[in-house]
Amino acid sequence: MLLCAAAAVVVLFPLSVYPTLFHRSPNLPLHLMVLDHLTAYFQGADVDLNYVLAADFPNGRPVRVIGWPFQLMAVPLVPVVGRVVALNVALLASLMLSGVLMVRLLSQMGLGRVAQSVGGLAWVMNPLLVSFLSNGQYENHVGWALPLALLGILRAGLLGHLMLGAGLMGAAFSSPYQAIPAAIVVTAVLWMQARRQTGLLV
Repeated sequence: MLLCAAAAVVVLFPLSVYPTLFHRSPNLPLHLMVLDHLTAYFQGADVDLNYVLAADFPNGRPVRVIGWPFQLMAVPLVPVVGRVVALNVALLASLMLSGVLMVRLLSQMGLGRVAQSVGGLAWVMNPLLVSFLSNGQYENHVGWALPLALLGILRAGLLGHLMLGAGLMGAAFSSPYQAIPAAIVVTAVLWMQARRQTGLLV
């Protein structure tokens, strides 16, 4: 798990080490605008979550907020460290959590430590997730959602159902592009699990 955390720092470098740096990407101003809007809302300002003034000042326009998970992680930090640092710290935490949960999933599947480390590193450093970070499509980086959902299936019971629901909701409220593959994988795993329980799959 520590190896995955170190890999997350490397992947997000230099923002992980110097969180005050401004990531120059086309989408960052939009994420900061949404973060400002959510922060104002949770601080009690009279704002409409679905209508953002900064999107078309001074009249504003309707906006569908995406990327909820990392934005909500950043909101409590904004008053303390500012919005840029808060956003960078939230991204680093999300990336670390992705690796930790993948290692945990592989452990629950019975794989050895070497396989867990390799799988966790591969998940943290896979080109698709890294590309989302590099081009500023932060809403598409929710690498912790799928392993959390699969861990929920393996655990079963009330807590397992909550983990499954949290994983699927995390993917859905981050981006529709992540909700679809997460739902497909979870459905396939549940189908295979049901067939195995009924003796139709060895």
